[in-house]
Amino acid sequence: MEQFRKMVNLVSNIAFLVILVGFLLQMNNYQGVGTILIIGWLSYAIVSFLDAILYKGDTKILYFLMLVGVSIASVGILFHQMQYPNSQQILLVGTACALGGAVLILLFKQRFDNMMFRSLLIGAIGLYLLKGFLGF
Repeated sequence: MEQFRKMVNLVSNIAFLVILVGFLLQMNNYQGVGTILIIGWLSYAIVSFLDAILYKGDTKILYFLMLVGVSIASVGILFHQMQYPNSQQILLVGTACALGGAVLILLFKQRFDNMMFRSLLIGAIGLYLLKGFLGF
């Protein structure tokens, strides 16, 4: 099981790298970047959901809330990038769960780990994309 968790962590890091490369290519106006972003965001959403299921610890419910929120927010970010309808609602739910779970874990555990950093990063991207929807 530990080897599977290491493999999930490796896939998560690769998905994050693919997302970063996709955004850099999108900023330079390359054609066909949408496919790279789809692969990156969907693989990151799947890996986050697997992390939520596989997490073992004293705050499992909070980590489950946070990582499922990251998964939903990843799909919402992908929908926003592809300009699908109702992407704001998906992004709002995912961002609220990801940020809320990260803040609650920080309050209860008083510890900051890699999963919380990624949750806060995805939450910050979600808040940035929601700025017009939320009115700020």
